[in-house]
Amino acid sequence: MNKSACESCEVKGVDCYCLSSFCYCYCSRVCIDKNITVATATGGFTVSGGNLALGTNSITMSGSIGVTGTRVTKGWFTDLEVTNMPTVNGTALSSTFQPLDSDLTTIAGLTATTDNFIVSVASAWASRTPAQVRTTLALVIGTNVQAWDADLATWATKTAPSGVVLGTTDTQTITNKRRTRRLTTTNAPGATPTTNSDNVDIMEFTGLATAITSMTTNLSGTPVDGDLLEFRFTDDGSARAITWGASFAATTVPLPTTTVISTMLRVGFEYSGSTWKVIAVA
Repeated sequence: MNKSACESCEVKGVDCYCLSSFCYCYCSRVCIDKNITVATATGGFTVSGGNLALGTNSITMSGSIGVTGTRVTKGWFTDLEVTNMPTVNGTALSSTFQPLDSDLTTIAGLTATTDNFIVSVASAWASRTPAQVRTTLALVIGTNVQAWDADLATWATKTAPSGVVLGTTDTQTITNKRRTRRLTTTNAPGATPTTNSDNVDIMEFTGLATAITSMTTNLSGTPVDGDLLEFRFTDDGSARAITWGASFAATTVPLPTTTVISTMLRVGFEYSGSTWKVIAVA
């Protein structure tokens, strides 16, 4: 290369040594201020052992950077804009990573709280306590659902009877039912025996060792018209007097006034008006 050709060379970065009118030139670097076109299908542009610095310029192409088997090892990008979904080793990113979703973004922003639920509130995801969830679902204990109860748990194990369940105030007819009368026995009850007509149907006094001065004094209860009450008396081998008091009244059947020695005396009463009326003596 002659000197004038070297100086006018469009390939910059050429180091030359000139002797007389002839130059020896070699390239330490290449600075290109013209377009480079690779025209053949098998052609290529290779940068080996250095960097390809473009400055603020751009690479435009319709082909690919790298090919199968000779891929680009690394790349550092400030911005990367693509038209189609990228692939990794031939697999679309959409098959590897979750696409952006507003609902998932909202859920990811919730604070993880022990025992809380993630629920939809007014068409938006939210974290709610168990109490809030019960309210939302209309499952408030004591308001919408029955609280656990030991008695109810016990009843749940019982076999339900056939027929109609009895009510406390309903007018119902009972069939095939046996009523066990309540019996209370007191030995040597003293002169004023205690009786609560709400708790007993039959009051039995045994071993009477003294006369009864009043059956009314220690009588209690809230009887209603038609209630029945039976007394049974057995003395200690000696006849004992019985005084009934104002709560008891004779009818066509007189009130007995003494026991029968060593023999059980039975006296039946029906409540009527405000007193117990005697209806049978045996």
